Amino acid sequence: MERIQLLPSKISGSSTNIASAIDLALQVLAHPSLQGYQKRIWILSDGLPNAGQDRHAALLKNARESWVNLNTVALGNFFNSNHGLLRDMATATHNGKFYEVKNLRELRAALGITRNPSRTQRSHRAEATVYAIDCSGSMLGAMEGKRKIDVAVQALEDLIAYKQQTWS
Repeated sequence: MERIQLLPSKISGSSTNIASAIDLALQVLAHPSLQGYQKRIWILSDGLPNAGQDRHAALLKNARESWVNLNTVALGNFFNSNHGLLRDMATATHNGKFYEVKNLRELRAALGITRNPSRTQRSHRAEATVYAIDCSGSMLGAMEGKRKIDVAVQALEDLIAYKQQTWS
């Protein structure tokens, strides 16, 4: 939880480099100890990637070949985000999903948080997931009267609590 709570302090600049996020996530998920795990990357962003775009195709190919699914979430104001790119990134992997969310409730739903967790939802395979959160300056913009980064932090905290309750 401490790392999640530090996300707002990581906000800087205006650059969104989704390619670097995917690259780092793939490196983490390639660790030998995760062999046999179901692997997934979540990208939560509110804006256009404006750095590293020339690397997207190769990274997505690597993700697909490595059986890593990519879920992308467009946060908040959709006039400034590239839905086509985020959607294409998600569908470039085997079971990737794309979500548009306008509020905390929709973000919780996209992340799979339900009100009444059931222990019968247990998957038969272990899972390794990397969450990559946009920390560009635009995440200080408003969403439901809060900063987008604060909505993302709340959703991630809720996700951890949900998973602990469901799988413990």
